Amino acid sequence: MSTAFAAAYLEALALNPSFSIDDKIQTLLQLGIDTFGLTQATISRHLGRELVMEYVAPSSVPLKPGTVMTLSRTYCDITLKLRYTLAIDNMLESAHRAHPCYRELGVETYFGTPLIVNGELYGTLNFTAPRSRGALFTPEDKAQLELLGTVVASLLAQRQILAA
Repeated sequence: MSTAFAAAYLEALALNPSFSIDDKIQTLLQLGIDTFGLTQATISRHLGRELVMEYVAPSSVPLKPGTVMTLSRTYCDITLKLRYTLAIDNMLESAHRAHPCYRELGVETYFGTPLIVNGELYGTLNFTAPRSRGALFTPEDKAQLELLGTVVASLLAQRQILAA
């Protein structure tokens, strides 16, 4: 999917009043799974030293929304510290192969970006797979993930406004 097409699709979805915010976010997670060829997507929120999984797709994976993890034991910790998109297709061959998440869960592919909501570092949008994709992430992939992250952050901001 080209970045221009993805932008138009994301805008149309985000503006569609017939979908709830949660439905829009779940649709975007599935779009990312399909676009990047990975198996799982999460939106996490960091709360101090913890990370709460707010959204998870698909629903068939063992990880469930509401799961709380120690931040330092997740790849999201790396993304949040770096504050930019992190793309690792083969964790075993990366500089992060000694990370606790790799040792404990064996997640081979991680593609995540920080989420900024209302000017604050909120958490991450990330896509993972237990195996390598067999291809490096391209600059276009990164641009699409960052665009997707911008739309998700906007939806999370809307959710916060509605909850207030």
